[in-house]
Amino acid sequence: MRMMADLTPVMLRDPSSPLSAVYVPGAGMIATSLSDGGIELLGQRRGLDAYLSAGKTMGIPLLYPWANRLSAKTYDVDGETVTLTPDAYGVRPDNNGLPIHGLLAAYPRWRAQQVSDQKLTAELDFGAQDELHASFPFPHLVELTVELSNHTLTVSTTVTPTADKAVPLVYGYHPYLQLPDVPRHQWQVELPTMRQLILDDTGIPTGATAETPANRGTVGRHGVRRWFRSGRRRGGIRGVRRRTQAGGAVRAGLPGRTGVRARRRDGHLLRTDGRAHRRIAPRRLPIRAAG
Repeated sequence: MRMMADLTPVMLRDPSSPLSAVYVPGAGMIATSLSDGGIELLGQRRGLDAYLSAGKTMGIPLLYPWANRLSAKTYDVDGETVTLTPDAYGVRPDNNGLPIHGLLAAYPRWRAQQVSDQKLTAELDFGAQDELHASFPFPHLVELTVELSNHTLTVSTTVTPTADKAVPLVYGYHPYLQLPDVPRHQWQVELPTMRQLILDDTGIPTGATAETPANRGTVGRHGVRRWFRSGRRRGGIRGVRRRTQAGGAVRAGLPGRTGVRARRRDGHLLRTDGRAHRRIAPRRLPIRAAG
């Protein structure tokens, strides 16, 4: 099923800094640009067209209502079994055929509720969309508010159940940050001590864990890139750093599984740090990705 989308972008500007952002509500409320004085901080990868046509992620996409992959094409919530059919809207399989990253990649029915020079609020009535409700039968509203101020992009997410039924959620954001004008092989990665989740051959945790010591090295071919290729390490990236000629540093860090922070020495550029909620009871509960 193909839906017509309004792909009008919304440009936001921080009145106190040269930080700007571009969001496209009609393309899944994706951020396609985060620029600091004309320097692009988000990886464009294959661009918006590939995101629209094939769900190839870029910028800052929303992975909703689940991030990462499910272990099967069915799931159980409070005794209710939900089956994801092969032709279900928005269901995208990984290389092993498992549903991954939710249902809303490039979803066109977000509606902008408030737009100003520095702030955008958009809303999706999830329960009113039959094609979504079939794969996730938990009626609710989801609202995203993004705002630029004090050299910071703040993303706030609010989920409001619209029926007398709990809403299970394990959603996430996937920022594709890049270090401007720095060759990838020069990136330095610092990994903290982490708890490693052991995965099976399909990328699903087995339940076993192991402690992984702190480590650092280059992202390049012979460095810590192997950690990410293996699919066996799970935890936040503490920092990616490259010293500039002037002695400064550019850092991008993930303090935990629910947050990301990118900053320069001259101030914050992007900050999202929040809490993961397994389920939301029938009440209004704001989940702030940045305070």
